[in-house]
Amino acid sequence: MKFNLAIIYIYIILSFLLIIYIPLGSYDSIGPQWFSISLLNFIFLILINKKSFFKYVKSLLDILFIRLYILFIIITIISFFFASNISIFFHDLGRMLSSFLFLLSFSFCLNSIGIKRSFHLISIAVCSLLFYEIFRSLKPYIIYFYSNGFDFWRDLEYAPSDLRGITGNKNLTAVLFMLKLPFLFFLMHQNSLHKKIISSILFLFSISILLILEARATYISFILMAIIYAAYLIFFNRKSIFNIFFLAIPLLLSLVFINYLQDSIETASSVSSNLSSIQLNNDSSSNRFELWSNVITHLKDHPFGIGLGNWKLEASQYWGQMGSSYQVPYHAHNDFLEISIETGIYNGVIYFSLFCIVLYFCFINMKKSSTIYFLVVFSGITIYLVDAMFNFPLERAYVQLLLHVYFSIYLVLFLNNHSHE
Repeated sequence: MKFNLAIIYIYIILSFLLIIYIPLGSYDSIGPQWFSISLLNFIFLILINKKSFFKYVKSLLDILFIRLYILFIIITIISFFFASNISIFFHDLGRMLSSFLFLLSFSFCLNSIGIKRSFHLISIAVCSLLFYEIFRSLKPYIIYFYSNGFDFWRDLEYAPSDLRGITGNKNLTAVLFMLKLPFLFFLMHQNSLHKKIISSILFLFSISILLILEARATYISFILMAIIYAAYLIFFNRKSIFNIFFLAIPLLLSLVFINYLQDSIETASSVSSNLSSIQLNNDSSSNRFELWSNVITHLKDHPFGIGLGNWKLEASQYWGQMGSSYQVPYHAHNDFLEISIETGIYNGVIYFSLFCIVLYFCFINMKKSSTIYFLVVFSGITIYLVDAMFNFPLERAYVQLLLHVYFSIYLVLFLNNHSHE
């Protein structure tokens, strides 16, 4: 039993450490990151008590979410018969199966040690990662000031992409920050004052970096997250409304800092100008409307899909005419549309319904209980949904890992709820 618990704790910790995984000199870190998830799952299945694990998996088969997830995978496998490139199909299917196996393994671990202990462990892991990611994002400027001193800070050449930290681009960095912020809500609601202060400091730095990164999709998700948190305190948990100050004060300080930065450095953009640039048209969305239109046009002729991963090949017929200097987009910049065109419109609806089920469960239970767990999951899934509407998080191992952490918490909360009924 002690060995089993040790494996469980190590698995949870290593799962989060994948976020800072060193890609072994690889030009593109995506491949090694997906491989590391698969390797971690494989080692876990070898070491864990298989009788307990399979008993737990069997109990999950009664849950609608898991049944739909399995149906989603089955229909995805059937899309093999419509795929023009088989190697891409199996490449992407392997990633999908790795995510599902991670969900089963990680939720088993959380269920084994209990939801309260799980939340504390995950929150500690998230705080540690945020400290590290904040440092990595600010590292170019720390080096600059260490070399030049603070006398020349107004001469600093400012670029949002400088703060991309551990990832290859600012949008991915922004969503990784956003997906961790809901766990700070949990720490803000603990009785320990030092946990409240630590979470507020992390929130201050995280929001400041998010505003500087100028990733507009995360502006939308952050506004939604703030509204959700405020609504939760006002309507469902008024006795904890004082905790809103631990969110509001860092937010105000970060806005003051960004405003001062914008006034002092010519290359810095204001928050208001970035927000005003968010418009519902093709130009402001970096041609996303055109991408979505292409998918919908193709979907009319291929309602049952074109094979998992094969949209990157079919997209060339819409973008190839723009000349050899233009790079054909690999993704539709909307995961739900991309899943629909690759595996069928019905499967796209099933995939979207997975998120609806989790959101509905959390919303209903927030009304019944003031427990912060449901708010954390609701916020995390909402943040992911916004990113999935405008980007392609299905491709990103880090983002999928965090999504399935939220899915795992949902499963444990669901099992606990029904065990008490």
